[in-house]
Amino acid sequence: MRQWLLSLPIPLRVLLAAQLELVTPVLQVVQRVVARHLLEAAGLKSEDGHGGAVTLIQRLGSAAKLNIHRHGLVLDGVYRCGADGEAQFVVSGRAH
Repeated sequence: MRQWLLSLPIPLRVLLAAQLELVTPVLQVVQRVVARHLLEAAGLKSEDGHGGAVTLIQRLGSAAKLNIHRHGLVLDGVYRCGADGEAQFVVSGRAH
């Protein structure tokens, strides 16, 4: 597992604070990009495996100012279906 933190530019933070229904779709795009990166690092195509993550959306920073950002615990690899039908974990190709 690794923690990924996404901090957004101030104009986007303001937009998402005003239109809360956009927070989830924006962060879903981010998660898809992270998953695609991990698939490519593992040498797989998007249809060959799946990533996994747990995400927390935080709306305030430490000074209680508006700071919409995302903390994600992301698997440091992906799962693919093996020849026997069992899920196999493939560690990403990044240096540790």
